[in-house]
Amino acid sequence: AHARYVRSKAAAAAHPPAAQPGAKPSGTSSEAKTVQLIIPAVLHGDDPIHTVITFDGEESYKEYLRSVQCGGLILVDEHEMKLVVNNFAQLVPDCIYTHSLSSKEAFARLLGEARHLQQSREDEFARALTNYAQHAEPDQGYELREDLRMQLTKDNKIAEHDVVVKGKDKAYVGSHKTHAQGVKPVKEIAERCEELAKLPNELPAVVKPAFMVERPEPGAEPRIHKACIDMKVVRFQRSGRAIQVVNRTGAAGRLLHF
Repeated sequence: AHARYVRSKAAAAAHPPAAQPGAKPSGTSSEAKTVQLIIPAVLHGDDPIHTVITFDGEESYKEYLRSVQCGGLILVDEHEMKLVVNNFAQLVPDCIYTHSLSSKEAFARLLGEARHLQQSREDEFARALTNYAQHAEPDQGYELREDLRMQLTKDNKIAEHDVVVKGKDKAYVGSHKTHAQGVKPVKEIAERCEELAKLPNELPAVVKPAFMVERPEPGAEPRIHKACIDMKVVRFQRSGRAIQVVNRTGAAGRLLHF
């Protein structure tokens, strides 16, 4: 399983890997050992990182293991069973090792991917809302306005909105949520739009609310559906690879594909 990671000595000499940040250079201690290290990919599609690191002794080795949160390095050798090296004395200089994923690094990468996914979903919602508004009232000339997402509240605080679509004398302000346990986010966007319509800003006097939740709690779905109808909030739902618009009366609307 590790054979695909192994580089020949000739290749390693011709293209030496970059030094590990923070690693000490060879020769800093009489017992220092330098090894090649393959840091595994965190996410699908990533490439493993090939690097070189020098350990001065047991303490520096243990410090590294603590930093990557693993029990030991694994010798990369297609002819041997996996040998977990958990102390400095077992390290063989110039051999190739790898280790399990660092949970700290994996969490950071996954968190970044989650943020990227959230932004992508918000962008889809923005396009869906813009498309809906343009088809519903073509005479309004609705446009997506990223520059109007930041607006003052009645308490003179800055509030950021997920989507703002502005027309000649009407506008839509949308709220996108990943999860929802009840009707609170529906009520919040409805009240916020009423507030925006009364405050001095660049928005028209008519501000309509829109709402989309990716994964509502099973028991909350009927209440969210009813709240959107009662508060006249345009509801969007994901249906496979499409976004479905549900109007005020609850009738299914246009399917918008991306």
